[in-house]
Amino acid sequence: MNPQLISWRQSLAVWVALMLLLVLSVALSQARPGGWSLFANIAIAALQVGLIGMFFMKLRRSGALILLTCAAALLFLAVMFSLTFNDLFSRV
Repeated sequence: MNPQLISWRQSLAVWVALMLLLVLSVALSQARPGGWSLFANIAIAALQVGLIGMFFMKLRRSGALILLTCAAALLFLAVMFSLTFNDLFSRV
């Protein structure tokens, strides 16, 4: 078997995990809005992004430059989230 390819069983397991996280996200969206639901949905989205990146985009087997670029993008996203939340919480 080619080491670059993932097996269909592994793809199916990742797909099932993504679908379960999707169901959990939809269930949380129907819950009463509160402070914890926002952070729970962001955590679920981060898990989904991690699964897609590691298995379907094959980031586990990527070179150092690709991983550095991915880390820089995640750092930029974290800065944007922190600025957004800072603005949101300063208005309340």
